[in-house]
Amino acid sequence: MMNFKLLFWNIRGVGNNATIGILKDYILCNHISFTALAEPKTQKTNIQHIGRRLGYDNFLASNSNSFWIFWNQDWTCEVLLDSNQALFLKEPKLEERIGGNLPNFHAMNDFNNAIMEAGLEDAEYSGNPYTWSNSRLSERIDRAFINNVWISHFNDTVISHLDRIGSDHAPILIEVKDNNYKGKPSFRFQNMWCKHKDFLEVVRNSWEQPINSNCPLT
Repeated sequence: MMNFKLLFWNIRGVGNNATIGILKDYILCNHISFTALAEPKTQKTNIQHIGRRLGYDNFLASNSNSFWIFWNQDWTCEVLLDSNQALFLKEPKLEERIGGNLPNFHAMNDFNNAIMEAGLEDAEYSGNPYTWSNSRLSERIDRAFINNVWISHFNDTVISHLDRIGSDHAPILIEVKDNNYKGKPSFRFQNMWCKHKDFLEVVRNSWEQPINSNCPLT
């Protein structure tokens, strides 16, 4: 069984000693194997120096310098896609937002449909529900998405929102245990499916399909 921990943080600048110290404490205290930082806001040439200060020998910056990743010797990383930073909008729940104006739910609908069609689901978490805050608004912006393939390999995954220190975004800690489960992933009904425009038609067509079974009740 392989256990490991990942840390994602929209750090909003990693160029000062105070922020590096906070990040290093997170990594050491939680034994982080892999760290991903969004918006480092410092020159790409600094990544090696900062990586060494954090205790990592392996590091990589995206072409746009929007993301930095660090990993230890237990990992082998390969870049599959390098694109500019994207903004993902998900329809927030009322309990995940305090203050500010109501969001444009219609504008978020297309992305919610894309999440559903990709087979992704918003992973459950513990900790403060508000991962981002300013003077007038607190909201859960930072999220971890998983799919059935992930669940089939790592169904014991714990997501934690850590304390928001040194940035207006909270770090997200992902603790993973490999249970070596090779069976078929369990079915999980997603409430967001009900909002899809084709939901009723798909249910109706499936209900009308003939059933071939030896069960005496059919």
